[in-house]
Amino acid sequence: MPFNSLPSNTLIYYAGYATNASATGYSSDGTFTTSAPGAPTVTSPTATSITSVTAILGANVTSNGGGSITAVGTCWGTSLATVTSTCSIDNGDTSTGVYTMQVTGLTASSTIYYEGYATNSSGTGYSAYSTFSTLSLLAENGSLVSGVFDTGYPNGVQFNSIMWQGTQGIGSSSVQFQFAAANCANGSLNYPSCSSATGTIAGSIDPVNYWAWNDTLGWLNFSTAAVATTSLNHWATVQSTGDYIALDCATLPPGGTNNCAADGNFTVSDNSNNLAGFAWNDTYGWISFCGNSSGGASTWNGTNWVCPSSPTYEVTVNASTGQFSGWAWNDILGWISFNCSNTTSCGSSNYYVQVDVGSSSWSFIGPDGTSNTYYTAAGPNTPVPLVGVNYNNDRYYRYKLFLSKSAGATSPIINNIVVNWSP
Repeated sequence: MPFNSLPSNTLIYYAGYATNASATGYSSDGTFTTSAPGAPTVTSPTATSITSVTAILGANVTSNGGGSITAVGTCWGTSLATVTSTCSIDNGDTSTGVYTMQVTGLTASSTIYYEGYATNSSGTGYSAYSTFSTLSLLAENGSLVSGVFDTGYPNGVQFNSIMWQGTQGIGSSSVQFQFAAANCANGSLNYPSCSSATGTIAGSIDPVNYWAWNDTLGWLNFSTAAVATTSLNHWATVQSTGDYIALDCATLPPGGTNNCAADGNFTVSDNSNNLAGFAWNDTYGWISFCGNSSGGASTWNGTNWVCPSSPTYEVTVNASTGQFSGWAWNDILGWISFNCSNTTSCGSSNYYVQVDVGSSSWSFIGPDGTSNTYYTAAGPNTPVPLVGVNYNNDRYYRYKLFLSKSAGATSPIINNIVVNWSP
């Protein structure tokens, strides 16, 4: 016959017995030791209600392992190696079965690795890990000015409507736009001369377009870099690991040594918008910004790094748009691409690194042609007509996005903006 609720990992004494009308008889005593409980079993991690920095995570505790559960919760990180770097307990839940809990403090625009867990006196059992992607901070609150978009038509197009895609949110909220179009990528209307089309372009990196790509490391963030008239300064960051790529010895990343003492004053020089020289990463070593397949490399002439006369690869900066193009090279990582147009297929991401050409010359306006009015969207997936007379025969465009919500409402989550235009 089965006995339930015996203490675990304990020596148990027992005897059998039988009773009749006269008396009860007992067998001799026997002993056995109950087994220690194992760790709980956890399966089926889930992620719902995902925003840029929060999500509802959960899992299913399918077995307590033979011991009472003392805690259940979820762990997460931005890589598989850090998946247990942050854990939260589902307060008060010590039962088996499905549980969910809200977690906060996630990293926006990132892949999150996560797993559920449950603990008893023997240890902690974890589910298999799973992943989800947090939303961009594109718009959960406040306002946003987009990057510069190019229709590709030198004689301009007719802009028809603008629309957002995403989630409306709960309660009273609004999504509004102002729109700007121009003949030139710097916002100037004096095509074809375009005020910044000549000379060496310099400035900080654009606040929207700062991504380069490597097939091994993934996204490289150049938002902390800057283009001077003779060099590329400061550093870039490997998005997945946080490692630094130093662009010159004079402006090292925080705590960086980056081979300066051993190998001298390295820099990425800028010769009339043509980049040359070397950057440095402590793990992968030198990154060359120009060279050729026959073994030629950039050389130091006492002032700048000079690229070979016929380079197979080189990184350049467009004087009109501020966009980088071309490739850099590392002997371990291979090619680093600075512009989606470098490749035959970019997937869904039209990335590039771009110098911030400034927004002061861009005129963001609403339906009445001034900055005092706004195009108001009725909801997601609902096009808002643009007043075409304000945007005739323009090639480039930008938009400014405004969000507002009443107290107690949740902000709309905007995943994408769609602009409709026709040649």
